[in-house]
Amino acid sequence: LALLDEFAQATCLTLRQRRVVAGKMQRAVLTLPPGAACLLASVFALMAGLILPWQRRRTTKEERADYALLASLLRLNMGKGFYRHDNFTRGKALALSDASKSPEYTGGGYVTRGVRNCYHFFKYGGRAARKSIMVHEGDTAVKCGSDMGYLWRGLVVEFGVDNTSFRGSIAKGYSKSWELAVLCKQWFVLQVRHCFLVHWFWLSSKDNLLADHLSRGRETAFLDDVVRTGFWRAAATEDPYFQRHPEAGSVRTYQNFSDLAVLKPEDVSAWSPQPSGAYGDVEKPKPPPCPGFKVGGRRGGKLWMHMLCFAAICGRGCAAPQGGAQAAVSAQQMSVPYTRSMIFDGLPSEWTSRLEDILDMRLTSSSMRTVNSAMKHWRVVAEQYAWPVVIKTDDTCRAAKMATYVLSMMDDTSLVYKSISAYVWGLRQFMILHHQADPIFGIANWREFMAAVQILTHVPGEPRRALPMDVIQKILEDTDAMSFEDVCFSFFLVLLLFTFSRSECPCPKTFDGFDPEEHWQVCDIRWRCVDGTWCLAVRFKKVKQDPRVTRSAASTPEGD
Repeated sequence: LALLDEFAQATCLTLRQRRVVAGKMQRAVLTLPPGAACLLASVFALMAGLILPWQRRRTTKEERADYALLASLLRLNMGKGFYRHDNFTRGKALALSDASKSPEYTGGGYVTRGVRNCYHFFKYGGRAARKSIMVHEGDTAVKCGSDMGYLWRGLVVEFGVDNTSFRGSIAKGYSKSWELAVLCKQWFVLQVRHCFLVHWFWLSSKDNLLADHLSRGRETAFLDDVVRTGFWRAAATEDPYFQRHPEAGSVRTYQNFSDLAVLKPEDVSAWSPQPSGAYGDVEKPKPPPCPGFKVGGRRGGKLWMHMLCFAAICGRGCAAPQGGAQAAVSAQQMSVPYTRSMIFDGLPSEWTSRLEDILDMRLTSSSMRTVNSAMKHWRVVAEQYAWPVVIKTDDTCRAAKMATYVLSMMDDTSLVYKSISAYVWGLRQFMILHHQADPIFGIANWREFMAAVQILTHVPGEPRRALPMDVIQKILEDTDAMSFEDVCFSFFLVLLLFTFSRSECPCPKTFDGFDPEEHWQVCDIRWRCVDGTWCLAVRFKKVKQDPRVTRSAASTPEGD
């Protein structure tokens, strides 16, 4: 906590300091509800590009907010950990929320059942109405959690939404959208503060009829349908009555959505940070300028910033962008020709061996093995066509030689694209080590050629040998009908045979790697009657060919 509070006030951190705090944060988020690892995203993003431990980079507002937020959550958690969920009660709380966006009406609403039967609806006004529907969906759910969270202590709340984008973001706890990421973090605050968990599920707009009425301000239609459907009588509830929220029908605005709801440390404890850090001094922010100083109606300090930006745009500056020699350049800049100058051209002889040693140091022993393996294939091709082993700089036939090298490896069906691309890299490194230019530089359409090679050589990338049918027959005949393990294995073997499934699709590769979004469960194997014949239907989820489950067959409620 001392380290987090200290870094939450820092304006600049080194790579070593970020590595230290990232390791501590990674272990700390394990005590929070699932999905809290999104608090590490800003830290790792700012470590990218830094190589040496003492290299520094300024902190951002988002990074400092994540430090402060995690410290506040840990103080609220008071040492407890969400390592297991069997102490949380299921089935006692249900919440449905929805939001709408149209020129005529933009609003949200929710209805709850269980410990409190309640409903609430509101209309978005001002700039809030112009935000995306995903933000409205998330804000409505956050409003429901903030209103009802104190009643959900020790419960697993079943929360239904009909927006797949928001449901996916809130389930994993992170989104590329900055506003949805803020809403995810607000949910962490609510769950830790009130000690409850949420199980998010998706339901169609047709099934979410009650919340749909509330999101469009149709209170009368909602009251008619909630009686007709028996929503509040569907299960035994602790509260036999229902309540209309006191603020129902009001106008809701995002007064200050840009400020993340971070609890201040002084609100939880009286701890104050030490003047110096345990991992090196950090730069503290400077005091703000005098509030009475105004320049042109703007806050003091803005005028010089505009002048500096104008001078940087109009001046003939030569400073390289952040990243130094590794900074990205445009394709147009790379297309401008320059006179070639090799690093060995004109080098004094006493420095040649020293430079060769330096270039050799960047290649490990495994890389050198790749280079040697690549040369075995290249020497065969060079000998067949009477070419020299070393491809000279600016050789006009180097494009044909490289293409011949790749085509010859394609004929060897034991080589896959991963091996072919590695051998091409090894051949290039061999030429560089022999004082020549990289042979692929200056070859037109090389990228398109290798992309075509990848398509043609991807099939044997992970070879499988078919299990003979007579072996399967012997396994099934040898099955002990009195052994539960034998019967289950034979059943599983038959499922794999008739579904043409890979073994990693139904089963995880490790004991603790089970993923319900990918691997088979009991509910994924069902009896189904097809043309009067009963057969087994097996549902496929995430597969190797479709890791994001974007195929149309899997988008239906029954699945693929």
